[in-house]
Amino acid sequence: MPALLLALPAFADAHLSLIPRVNEARALIEHREPLKALKILRPLAPQNRPDSIEIRFLLGLAAIGEAGRMETDEAAEA
Repeated sequence: MPALLLALPAFADAHLSLIPRVNEARALIEHREPLKALKILRPLAPQNRPDSIEIRFLLGLAAIGEAGRMETDEAAEA
């Protein structure tokens, strides 16, 4: 999972969305705030937008990041 997040900044530099909220969500993912990113991206995903593939990709990345964070939190509690 960390390798996936390390690869994201290179992707982010190559392409910025025309939708400011998508760029905000990308920055949150990069700063390991996947839950905040999910709250931004979920309402955007069902809409037919030019950036819909990017939105779905970032939504998946944020979901994976949140799942990993939850596993880490559960392991720390045990």
